[in-house]
Amino acid sequence: MTKANTAGKSKSLDRRVVKTRKAIRDALKSLVVTKGVKGVSISAIAREADIDRKTFYLHYESIDDLVESLIKEHLTEISDVIKQLPSEANLKEALKVFFSKINALIIENMDFYQYIAGNMPIDYTIKHLRDPLGEWILELNPALTAIDEKTLDRLLSFHVAGVVAMYDSWLQSREGEIEEVSSLALEVVFNSFEGLGIRYLEKRLQIVWS
Repeated sequence: MTKANTAGKSKSLDRRVVKTRKAIRDALKSLVVTKGVKGVSISAIAREADIDRKTFYLHYESIDDLVESLIKEHLTEISDVIKQLPSEANLKEALKVFFSKINALIIENMDFYQYIAGNMPIDYTIKHLRDPLGEWILELNPALTAIDEKTLDRLLSFHVAGVVAMYDSWLQSREGEIEEVSSLALEVVFNSFEGLGIRYLEKRLQIVWS
């Protein structure tokens, strides 16, 4: 078999893998919408995706593994949103845009995120959001570089966990509007990092001047 034939076969196989995984992910979303959490099982997903259970296990180890891959996909979207936000904007205005994008993503995939909130630990989301969000906040507020790396890492973990927990709580209760959640999260994150950046910068300058 020539290299060209091998490459063509590999590309065809890749397309089949992508197509099958998309069918499995779409099946999960559809089941969550139409049958709720209790309707989600590997057998049900396989029937909905028109595959057998063996094919499911070729791509995912379990339903949790499938859900994690979907969360990662959405977190990549959020990371991309963060990277595309203008670095010249002030922190508060940029945070408004960021939370607006988050709200839109959740509303568009409401049933899926409600399933996540009720069935998955929030650690995975926190872990994958912390670094891109932290880098972006540092770009918007250079004064935060005055904070030592260990302290800054703890602060980012604390705030990302808090924001994720706010949305998780809202998704499970659906009390009030999602904008109330994002508005509160924005104020907490902005006031904290804006104040901390100034305070640590002043502290460092005092050391230099003394």
